[in-house]
Amino acid sequence: MGRKIILFQCLILVASFHLTSLSSQGFAQQPVYKAETGFHLDWWDSPNREKGLQYYLPMKLQVEYGNFEAGVLTGWCYTSYDPVGDDRRSMADLLDTKLNFGYALLDKLPFDLMFGLDFNLPTGRTKLSDEDLYLMMDPDLVSITSFGEGFNVNPTISLSKEWGDWMLGVGLGYIYRGEYDYGHSFHDYDPGDIYTITTQIMYFFQESWRFRAFTNFSIYETDELDNDDFYEEGDYFQWGLAAMYYRPEYDVELSVQNVLRGKSEFSETGTGHISKEADNSHGDEWITSLKANYRPNDLTAFKFFVTYLYIDENDYPESSIYYIGKREKISFGASVVKMIIPHLSGELGAKGFFMQDDETWAHPDSKQSYRGFSIEIKLVSTF
Repeated sequence: MGRKIILFQCLILVASFHLTSLSSQGFAQQPVYKAETGFHLDWWDSPNREKGLQYYLPMKLQVEYGNFEAGVLTGWCYTSYDPVGDDRRSMADLLDTKLNFGYALLDKLPFDLMFGLDFNLPTGRTKLSDEDLYLMMDPDLVSITSFGEGFNVNPTISLSKEWGDWMLGVGLGYIYRGEYDYGHSFHDYDPGDIYTITTQIMYFFQESWRFRAFTNFSIYETDELDNDDFYEEGDYFQWGLAAMYYRPEYDVELSVQNVLRGKSEFSETGTGHISKEADNSHGDEWITSLKANYRPNDLTAFKFFVTYLYIDENDYPESSIYYIGKREKISFGASVVKMIIPHLSGELGAKGFFMQDDETWAHPDSKQSYRGFSIEIKLVSTF
């Protein structure tokens, strides 16, 4: 059973759209309830005195019973941004609410199945003012990059098959994304739906080694604005390799990922139609990550990671306003998980990063560097 849970977790993680996760200890035979909250802070700045600050309070409730689980996740977020030569902008509000459901069908068929059904309820902030739009910062700088969307529905199905030391998993997902008012100047925004297929193959070697290869392919439908075609994101393809060495008291994993994006389609002014861009505005991405966990006893665990991100320059010439140069980012962090009292555990973590950008449309005349850190406190109660 443990191997099956590991594979389903990896399929969910690679797909990134399905937000539930199965217990790594197996499925609960009696109802298990979990309540989770905490505090997360992101801060960054740049040499030209540009600054950003964000903190949020997540709230999650979850129940696991047999092969079924359900959860609700929401939160409150404060974000501020200090641009160069202008006044600070800030906003505080609730975020959207996620409802997640999952059911696993194990040992009943020649393969195992997991069904997922997730909903996004629009309880967050939409219809942003022009000033509020500046608060939607780069995802490499802050954690929350969307303060609210429409009503979304995300059904998924994943299957796995085990042959000795080998396991194969395939996941299919679809996201229906509902219409909402993106900003005061962007009414009736209808984001296109998304179709996703993920694959994962795992090999278990001598009980201590786990090797895996994974892919994620997504197709985006056309975004519409006031019933006119507005934008279509290019196809998304991700592949990766990972190796983990596992012992009861510690484990170490090294992974390498590559993300490739196709050409996008943009609106032709005044026509209500879109056309494919001349060159690809997306650069290829490479992500290398080293993670380690150390468990000195049953009540304590330490986590460490270091990640290197490289995004190549896009295909536009440097003279073009659409040119985006390369990006390099290194992130590192550590956390400790501790059982405080029976049925209550806590986690305290911190991470930092340094990032270097070449010229882009936002700063066309010079390179730009960033630095930042995050602090997270998490409390999880099981009853």
